[in-house]
Amino acid sequence: MPQTFYVTQDEEILSLVGRLRSSALLENVFVVPNHALILQSAVNLRILHREAEKLGKVVTIITQDEAGRALAEKAGIGTKPYSEETRQEAVAAAPLKPHFPADASIGSSDFFSGAPEAAPATQTLRSAPPAIAPTPMPLRVRDATPKKLTTLNSVRETGQAPAQEGTLRIDTRRPAAEQNAAAPLRSSAGQPAAAPAAPVRPVVAPVMSRETPERSASAAQAPTGERLARMYRKNAPPLPPERRSPVADRRSSASGEVKGKGGLWFLLFAGVSLLSLISAGVFFLLPKAEITVVPHSLSKSLEIEFEGKKDGVSADREVPIRLVEREEEVSVSVETTGTSAGNGTKARGTIIISNAYGSEAQPLIATTRFETADGKVFRLTKGVTVPGISDVDGKKEPGVIEAEVLADEPGESYNIGASSFSIPGFKGNPKYEKITGKSKEPMAGGSSEGDSGVKTVSSEDITTAKEESESMFRSMFEESLRSGMIEGENFLPDSVEISLVGSPAHPEAGVVASSFEYKARFKARVFVFSESTLKDNASLMLRRGAGLDDTYETRDVSLEYGEASSDFDKGTMYIKVRATALFASHIDVGMLRTDFLGKDTDGIREVLERHTEVKKIEVNLKPKLFIVSVPNDPDRVTIIVEKP
Repeated sequence: MPQTFYVTQDEEILSLVGRLRSSALLENVFVVPNHALILQSAVNLRILHREAEKLGKVVTIITQDEAGRALAEKAGIGTKPYSEETRQEAVAAAPLKPHFPADASIGSSDFFSGAPEAAPATQTLRSAPPAIAPTPMPLRVRDATPKKLTTLNSVRETGQAPAQEGTLRIDTRRPAAEQNAAAPLRSSAGQPAAAPAAPVRPVVAPVMSRETPERSASAAQAPTGERLARMYRKNAPPLPPERRSPVADRRSSASGEVKGKGGLWFLLFAGVSLLSLISAGVFFLLPKAEITVVPHSLSKSLEIEFEGKKDGVSADREVPIRLVEREEEVSVSVETTGTSAGNGTKARGTIIISNAYGSEAQPLIATTRFETADGKVFRLTKGVTVPGISDVDGKKEPGVIEAEVLADEPGESYNIGASSFSIPGFKGNPKYEKITGKSKEPMAGGSSEGDSGVKTVSSEDITTAKEESESMFRSMFEESLRSGMIEGENFLPDSVEISLVGSPAHPEAGVVASSFEYKARFKARVFVFSESTLKDNASLMLRRGAGLDDTYETRDVSLEYGEASSDFDKGTMYIKVRATALFASHIDVGMLRTDFLGKDTDGIREVLERHTEVKKIEVNLKPKLFIVSVPNDPDRVTIIVEKP
């Protein structure tokens, strides 16, 4: 049969949890009146249901409150409507109240008169014999003590006369165990029951001094003062505490002072630890509330064409722009892919190039010509940089470098021995005589017959070199442009215009070389605009198109750029943009926190009815077991506005 509890109108959840824990049965029924406090909060009912699950018990609520029953069933608690049948079941399951006798009858003959239906006594009980008064009865045997000492020995702290030597004391008082055993018994009918009388055996306490004949004889021969001293030592009362000397007192006080300091430090440490524990408990145990708020949101998109004007002003479809220009020379090295179509092979070898012109290095590109005295021309296969003059041990030494050269034409006539070379390109310049070449080994490999697989510069190689150099310049320009822009500015990479300045330096197609160097000078220009201004203008246009008032604020604006055209001569630019804006209702966090203070579930619903800008909320109370409403302290309430 289940355990039944009757709940009062204003009984709280902690009381019900205590009743449930104290119940010894698995099934428990709570009879709750209409509009009781426990039925007003879903949090309370969830706490009761969770506590029942922890204890492994089943809880059922009987009430006529339909709203409370619905709330309890939603919390997972079984319910029954209140009726005559359920009332009788609850009364039958209610625990019997134990009967206690009235205080007035305790100890009287009517003490058991109020006991319910006591069974009659089945046997005759004998009354206990009267208790013997615990009065000591001294029995004098011999009095050998002088009369003048009797008065001295009778001085005791307890106020009783001491037993004299040679006296036997008979103590008729019984031990506590025997007295308890002699206490009157009572039958189940409430009448006194007699216990068998036990014989009383007196306890003899000998007080006689245990002296041998030798000790008695020596004591008789001792002087009277010594005999008195011995007697006093035997019968004297306890001595008062020993009085210590001032030196010992000072030592004791010094030791106590040291111990006192240690105790003071211990108390100080304990106080600090206790204060830390209290602070931690206040921080973690005081109620907190974290409220997450989701506002209403709206997203709108629109395709807009903006016009940018150099040194212009901001308007609905107009944005100010500025022109950025840059000019720079770049150089790239390209491997050749062409091959020679003629017959025979060309001679090749190594020369040492010296620079006696100045301290600055002299760069030489691939295919640079070196000519012998008899007019035979050899070309560099790769570009090199000849070092300038250096100072070695106080002497000026020209800079030198070793490079590979290839004959300008095939044939055995170019298989020449060690020779000196000049650079025809420096004729008419002081460098002609100062920058020269010289070979230490003969040239070899020249023939009028043989394969035609010698690498040469092709037109495709020149086109590749131009594209690589332009791409390099574009990357350098865009990187420099981004590092110099103001925050909020942007540019469109497709609108960057790049042009070639002057003629690039490169060998002609068909020149024999395994690689060559391409040098060119480029110029770039582009319009830079304020992207933040573009977003602001797009947001205003979208807000007006959606008919939103000031209660909505702009949360985010994204732009997708389409076609763009620039006229650098007129200083204008046209940009097609698809703008998307996200609008959300404005949340006054301070006002919302104030309205939520101290509110339970019903109070929070009332607050939401007044704040129409809130779409939904999530309330997290800590600690969850005991807190059922938002704290009244605003410092312990946190409002988080979630992004829509």
